[in-house]
Amino acid sequence: MGNALLRLTLCAAVGAVTVAGSERVSVVAVTAWAQTVTKDQAVIVLDESSSGSVGLAVGRRLEIRLKAQLGAGFSWNLDGSGGTAVKLLGERLDPLGTAEGSPSVQVFTFEAAAPGEAHLTFAYRRPWLKTQPPAKLLTFIVRVAAK
Repeated sequence: MGNALLRLTLCAAVGAVTVAGSERVSVVAVTAWAQTVTKDQAVIVLDESSSGSVGLAVGRRLEIRLKAQLGAGFSWNLDGSGGTAVKLLGERLDPLGTAEGSPSVQVFTFEAAAPGEAHLTFAYRRPWLKTQPPAKLLTFIVRVAAK
């Protein structure tokens, strides 16, 4: 990984992630907690069991990766962003397999915009069943510090 320091939040994840450009790191049943990076790397939260707090400096990016079974109609939705400390830059889907019905990972990318704290709340539900409570609900607390 060269001279870049990368620390990830990993909890019971299986698969691989790309870090520092094209290097791939296999992740198999790892439990660890860390929250900072150097250079322009994103802080990556790989699994819903990783919910908790994370610290970033203004200008850094945060990538939250949540596994979803889209074929069953479930998806993650950002229900609350809790302030101006972070800005949602975009959302994408990363398939976990090629077989029909394979789960995917929903990736939400944020930028630390201003010093402060944001509570990012995600609900896992079937979007057309708005009156039913979500199957899962999780909140990440993001603390943004000045550069």
